[in-house]
Formats: sequence, structure tokens, C-alpha cells
Amino acid sequence: MGKVISFGNKLTALEFFSGIGLARTGLEQAGVNTIWTNDFDSTKCAMYQQQWGVPSSIMRTSIKLIP
Repeated sequence: MGKVISFGNKLTALEFFSGIGLARTGLEQAGVNTIWTNDFDSTKCAMYQQQWGVPSSIMRTSIKLIP
């Protein structure tokens, strides 16, 4: 069975609850490409976009829905 999605040879990451992107800073210095981010706080998402030039997804859910 072949690859479903290929991102090339570069390592990629999803950044959950990214805040302002401090983990992304370290990951990029290590050669990892962040392809998706999110945070619960809309203020942090706005700061992330200002820092990185790309939006961070806002995830809204009830804590009761998380197992």
C-alpha cells in the first residue's frame, strides 16, 4: 500500500494548543515544518497570526465532551 499523503522528506508537525507559537519556534529551528495549529483562546490565536503571518484555528468545545 502506498502513501496516502506525501509531505516530502521534511518532518511535519501539528501544534495543538499552540499559544503564540513557542513550540513552533523550536520545531522550525530543528527543521520541522508546522502544518496546522490550534488554540482555545482567541487572543492567543490573534497573537499567533501576528507572530507567524498565518492564522491558528480556534477550537471551541465543551470540556464535558473530552473523554
